Amino acid sequence: MIKGYDFLILYQQLGDEEIISFYHRLFSDVHREDFLLLYLYDEDLEESTRIICRERSDEQGNPWWYPLMLDYLSASPYGKAHGYQGFDDLIRHLRHRQQLELRILREVVGQRAVILPAKRWDMDQVLDIIAGH
Repeated sequence: MIKGYDFLILYQQLGDEEIISFYHRLFSDVHREDFLLLYLYDEDLEESTRIICRERSDEQGNPWWYPLMLDYLSASPYGKAHGYQGFDDLIRHLRHRQQLELRILREVVGQRAVILPAKRWDMDQVLDIIAGH
C-alpha cells in the first residue's frame, strides 16, 4: 500500500508545508466526533527496518522486501533527484516521513490522534483509549 504522504513526497515531490496543507483540507471533511486515529510510533526506525529486512526474506534467507523498498524509493522522482540508493537513504526517508506524520498528527488531527509505542502497546490499552473517546 502506498501511503498518501509517500506518494506526495516521492512522486508529486511536494514540500512538507504543501502536504500539511493538503491534510488540513482533507481533514476538514472528517466528522471529528466519530474519528480517532491510533498511530504506532517506532522509536528506532533503523533497528526495526533491519529486523523487517531479515524477517521478510525467502526460505533461503534472501531478502525480498528490502530490494523492493529500495527500488521503489530510488526509482521515484524524489529518490532520483536526491540520489537515493542505499539503506541509509531508506532510513533517511523513513525518518522524514515519520516526522511529517507526527506533524500531521499534532497540527491537523490534534486531540483526535493517540500515539502508541509501536512495540509496547496491548489490546486492553487500545480498548480503554477507544472507550474514553
